[in-house]
Amino acid sequence: MMFKKSIALILVSFLLITLVLFLKPTTTPDVVGLIDNQVVVLNKNDIQNRYFTSHGNIPTLEGLVVDINEQNPVVHLMDTKQHQGHFDYAKPAFKFDSTYTFRDFRNDVIHPNQHKYLPFTLYDLSSATHSIKWVLQIRRYDFKDNEQDFAQLSKQLMQLIGDKVFNNSKGALLVYVSDNISRRPNTFHLEHINKLDIHTLTELQLLQIANAQLVSILNNQPACGYLKIHTGDLSDSRLNRLYNNNDIVIFKDIPQRIPVLAGIITLTPQTPLSHINLLAINRGTLNVSASSLDQLLDNNIKNDLVYINQFIDKQQLVSVIFNNLTNKIDIQPIDQTQFNLCQTQKPAALSVPNIDNTLINSESLHTTLTRFKHPIDSSSETTLNLSINTIGAKASHYATFKNMVTLDSNIIREAFALDFSLYFYVIQQTQTQALIDNLLSNKHNLDKSQIQQSLKDIRTRIQSFKPDTQYKQLLTHIRAQVNLLMPNAIRIRLRSSTNAEDLKEFNGAGLYESKGFNLNDSDNKLNKQLLKVLASLWLERAYWEREYYQIQHKEVAMAILINEAFSDEVANGVLMIKQLKSGKFEILINAQSGENSITNPLPNQIPESFVFKQYIDDPGWAFVGLDLISMSNIKSVFLLNTDFIDPKQKKTLNTLSNNSLLIFKQLLSDAQITNTKQYSVDIEFKVMLENNQQQVYIKQGRLIKKDI
Repeated sequence: MMFKKSIALILVSFLLITLVLFLKPTTTPDVVGLIDNQVVVLNKNDIQNRYFTSHGNIPTLEGLVVDINEQNPVVHLMDTKQHQGHFDYAKPAFKFDSTYTFRDFRNDVIHPNQHKYLPFTLYDLSSATHSIKWVLQIRRYDFKDNEQDFAQLSKQLMQLIGDKVFNNSKGALLVYVSDNISRRPNTFHLEHINKLDIHTLTELQLLQIANAQLVSILNNQPACGYLKIHTGDLSDSRLNRLYNNNDIVIFKDIPQRIPVLAGIITLTPQTPLSHINLLAINRGTLNVSASSLDQLLDNNIKNDLVYINQFIDKQQLVSVIFNNLTNKIDIQPIDQTQFNLCQTQKPAALSVPNIDNTLINSESLHTTLTRFKHPIDSSSETTLNLSINTIGAKASHYATFKNMVTLDSNIIREAFALDFSLYFYVIQQTQTQALIDNLLSNKHNLDKSQIQQSLKDIRTRIQSFKPDTQYKQLLTHIRAQVNLLMPNAIRIRLRSSTNAEDLKEFNGAGLYESKGFNLNDSDNKLNKQLLKVLASLWLERAYWEREYYQIQHKEVAMAILINEAFSDEVANGVLMIKQLKSGKFEILINAQSGENSITNPLPNQIPESFVFKQYIDDPGWAFVGLDLISMSNIKSVFLLNTDFIDPKQKKTLNTLSNNSLLIFKQLLSDAQITNTKQYSVDIEFKVMLENNQQQVYIKQGRLIKKDI
């Protein structure tokens, strides 16, 4: 009997222990992250070391939450010096194999009732004199939740971050002010978030609390015109149809391309060396990046004819007040007479380099491709072969860079070009010339929508070309040349190169299209990509830009520059080099980690931006005491979290700077420019990791007539 009682007591005890263990709340580490490629609990110093600076002065963290819908979600904080993005962090943190792609990761982020991973950004406002001490930004993904579920998800994240990272201090959720409702949470659907008693801030309010950058004057020019606010579709066709060079347009988001306008104002940050700003510089157009429409405008003048004139330095941070008492940015209504006096005039008609006549009427394709030899083999290559008249400015400049004596012979990758004969051959074979002639002879009798339809017809006709025997031989030659010059290439870039871009009077940044091609794909795909590049000569943005400069369209043609495509780059960027009055040189660098674009950045991406100069009495570069403009809000490239160059990056930056100086002198010499202080040179570059060493490559260079 006693034995049975003992067994019973043991069973009861076991059940009680099991029940206690089952009911006992489990604990999770507060915050974790990767250290030496292992996920470990982070101490205060570890977390502090993961901060970077965004929007000029806001301490910021990047991270993701794992298993938000499970019992014990975990907060991961990234070291942005080591990882370029959330997926780049997730791969080693969660031991993804090579079959797990970014698409898989995205699916694990966006689907309701799953949300395996939730990327976020945290802005630390603890040093600000405000009740809100931190702000959560849910990173931009196309979440599939309905609004009620998304609000609940936001509250879960807020509670978790407040508990684990900010010790339950008062936080807020960042909401977007945008016409793009896919950017969530958005002010258009705050109803359910407000019901859950979540504090919310807009990006503008965040910047105001942190006393951060509100306005950036990217191109300091007076402008006059009809003030208009653009909403909705940002396509080229719609923008070109709606606006002209008498309009000052406010964009809530940044278009990839901007038509010729009297002034540009965007309500999201721009990069100083974006295609938009380079075009603004070339056109002499006001370009302002601001943070709020309400700060810009009085309701009484939103649709009036206005005059904009501002007097501040283009890099100065200001409060966004358009008031004639501030002596900073001033918007005043004007009448028609005043408008006529200050209206932006079209520039004088421009002539472009003449096309080599032997290529225009030829009924056969050149089967020998123009190769950029290093050095030039004078027995088989002539100056004419590598001229703008034959292969366009982009390819011609690239050939010059490849063949000039550089300090690092590997800084320019191998390349070759298809000359203008390909364009004229396709035009002839498809009988596209009749469509072109009809448009050009009747353009003054057509409205914008009719012109756009004619341009579309031209592009469609060009892309309708069916490969014949000669053309198929050309495709074979292209592959052979790639194998010869780039034996390890997997993907190539087919880059537009015309005689109406990268000129000393006309930079044409971003007017035409380039396309990528995977060498494992078929000749049919190669043909389609080549034709798209040729057809981009007649894109609406390119046509209207040439119209503005009164360039004769018939005198323009398309060649193609071909080189190996860049992939998995450490960083990419754009620099502007100019000569100072002292005779020394100054360089403005815009850089961003990974494949994040500088020339066409996504909304809210801020680059690393800084200026440095040559030493006064030495040919070297002064990297200490540089002029910091902004830190990247993604990941540092050349800078530490201060205004000093990372010592590990000095070699790469020196190589880039010294070769850029050589290119500056070469381009100005080729263009026969004697007053070198009137021009800057804009250079696009990539930084790659090869054999565990950084290698910098120069991708493109062009003259810019005005200083940035």
